[in-house]
Amino acid sequence: MNLVVDTNRVIAALLKDSSSRKTIKNVDYAFITPDFSLEEINKYKTVLIYTIVEGLEKIGDMLRDFCKFILQKKKYRISQNLKEIYKSVRDNFDIFYVLFYNFKLEKIEDIETNRVKFKESIRNYLKKTGGYQEIEGLIILNAAYELIYDLTGPLIAFRS
Repeated sequence: MNLVVDTNRVIAALLKDSSSRKTIKNVDYAFITPDFSLEEINKYKTVLIYTIVEGLEKIGDMLRDFCKFILQKKKYRISQNLKEIYKSVRDNFDIFYVLFYNFKLEKIEDIETNRVKFKESIRNYLKKTGGYQEIEGLIILNAAYELIYDLTGPLIAFRS
């Protein structure tokens, strides 16, 4: 079966969950569209992939900056709580990275659930400690985690 569709309809279908998106994902169909429509679709996907890759690079830079921060504080030993917060960010970065190559929508929910736990661990940590020295590290890790979460939107759009 061949379908002839408007470019705007194809792009709109990619942007939201709809019966059109389900049709596009069905491999039994061949779409006949003007060449420029495929270029538009590729531009859309290219923007999403660029956003995701740029974000992953930023997260890597933030985690590197956190490690540099720790190394610069030779006289100061970070607490076990801060190490656990770092591990949480790193683990969720790994989850996102795996999702990029092996996308499963259910796993996006894990990132959201972990985000709620992460925020709670930061609140609890700040209540327990008066150590202003670690606040800089927390700011870096929080920004990295927020970026991991923010990139789930483009990843869902890219993989759907």
